[in-house]
Amino acid sequence: MVTHDKFHRPGSGPPSSQRERFDQALGRLKDEGWQIVDAGRFAADTGTSGLLSPPADLGEHFTPRGALVKDVAISWRGGLPSRIQSVFAREALVLSVPGQAEQDDDLDALLNLDADELRRQADEAMEQLFAAVHGLNSPEEGFVTCLAGDEVSSDLCRIVGALDRLAKHGYFAEPDLWPTVSGGWQHVHEAGASARAVFWTTQAHTSCFDARGDLVDRLTLQWAGDRDLIAEVLRSTGLAVRAPQDEDTFFLLLPGPRDRAPGH
Repeated sequence: MVTHDKFHRPGSGPPSSQRERFDQALGRLKDEGWQIVDAGRFAADTGTSGLLSPPADLGEHFTPRGALVKDVAISWRGGLPSRIQSVFAREALVLSVPGQAEQDDDLDALLNLDADELRRQADEAMEQLFAAVHGLNSPEEGFVTCLAGDEVSSDLCRIVGALDRLAKHGYFAEPDLWPTVSGGWQHVHEAGASARAVFWTTQAHTSCFDARGDLVDRLTLQWAGDRDLIAEVLRSTGLAVRAPQDEDTFFLLLPGPRDRAPGH
């Protein structure tokens, strides 16, 4: 049986091993309202959203010193798997989300859609995101996989690391904050951080990051604050950064070949 009462809690000192960081990620998700349950509870409680179920043999995926040597599949029900991925990235762990940002094989068919059909599909996608966030429909479920290996990283891990560095400068800096831009800014305002903030939306996340968290499309970042500082920190990821010309436009992080910054 999996035990879930000994997570490394946020603020209790910097975790070092991958096992400590894995537990830290679960602790963060628990603080956000997810319930960490065993397989029996997960199988029985089919109507509850926000469930995560690590494997019963979780300890066997790590060495005695805490190195992750075997991929960990985590079952989820309800909520947004992109958010789970972002929280694990905050602990420098790569979480694979099957199907995320998959490209349509028939691009010509997509390009031939008229404006009304494109708008309809976009509206349907947004409705699905809101339903997942608010638990309006029967909860969807699936699994995500924490990838083993001490050299495993992703664009998402590097970008979230940059957000953490901005947070040290007093910024409200969050990945995958909310499905919509307006809802994201509402969270920023409620946090009293309107003057210094950087975030992106769930919709941007699921269309711009592939399954393992590498960029496959331009990521739009909403922002407020010191444009030059934000640009400098974002460039430390090794990704190409397109800075806004004024406060009414946004930052773009671009996918594609690029040189990594040292240590990234």
